[in-house]
Amino acid sequence: MVYGDLEYRCQPERVALLIVDVQRDFCGPVTASGAARDNTEMDEMTGRLNGLIAAARAAAVPVVYARTLAETHTDSLVWRTRRGETYPYSSEVCKEGTAGAEMYCDGPEPGDVVVTKRRYDSFVGTDLDFILRAMQRESLVATGVLTDICVETAVRHAVSLDYFVAVAGDCCASFTKENHDAGLARIARAFGPVASATEIAAFWPAATRPGVSLGDALTASSAIH
Repeated sequence: MVYGDLEYRCQPERVALLIVDVQRDFCGPVTASGAARDNTEMDEMTGRLNGLIAAARAAAVPVVYARTLAETHTDSLVWRTRRGETYPYSSEVCKEGTAGAEMYCDGPEPGDVVVTKRRYDSFVGTDLDFILRAMQRESLVATGVLTDICVETAVRHAVSLDYFVAVAGDCCASFTKENHDAGLARIARAFGPVASATEIAAFWPAATRPGVSLGDALTASSAIH
C-alpha cells in the first residue's frame, strides 16, 4: 500500500461510501413527467451498487446517502433556468412527498447517514463535510447518478476540500453512455482513480460475513424494484 493509491483510499478505517441521487426520478422506469423510459442500465448499475453497499456495511465502512429534494421554500427562478429556459416548479425532479424522490437502491439502515441537498453539489448547503470529519473519514468512494453532473460535482468539491476520492465506475450511471464515459474520464484525469465495485470491495475483507461471500454481495440483484 502506497500513500494515496487506490488501496490507501479504500481502507475501511479511513473511507466512507457516498451514494449520490440514486432516486426514482433519475433511475426508475418512468420519468418525473410520467413518460416511460428504458432504465435497463440503471437497474444493472443499481444491482452492483446494492452489492457494494452490503460489502461496505459488513466491513464497517460508513454509508452516506446524498439525496436531492425539491421543496417550494428552496426553489428559485435561477435554479429552474439552469438549462437555458425557465420551466415550472411542477416539472422539477424529486419533489418532496413524491414517489420520484424515493431511493431506488437499497435504502438507509440505522447507523447510515442521509444528507439532503437542494442543488447539484452534495456539499453545498449540507452537513456532509462536517459529518465526514466528525467520523474521521479522509477518503470517499463515490457512486450514483448522474455520473457527469452530481457525482462529478461531489468529486470535484471533495478533492477541493482535501479528501481522497475514488469512484466505483460501474456503480455510477448517466442518461447516455457517452456522458457517463466522459464524466469518468474527467474524474480519472484530475480527481481520483476510477475502479470497479469488485476492485474496491477487495479492500474490505470483513465483507465476507458468515454465510455471505463477497461474490454473493457484489452480485446482489435489484429485485426491490
